Amino acid sequence: MFDYTVKTSKSIEEAITTLEESLKCEGFGVLWNIPIFYRAFYKDMEIN
Repeated sequence: MFDYTVKTSKSIEEAITTLEESLKCEGFGVLWNIPIFYRAFYKDMEIN
């Protein structure tokens, strides 16, 4: 498994937008955008 973590002071929306723009500049794209709620649900995390 691969893990790459970066801390940021950006909001989640800003971080996602910045990441998508950076990927696009490198010739990559986003195929699916899975809402964080679903990821947390499947990892048995509690959402408040």
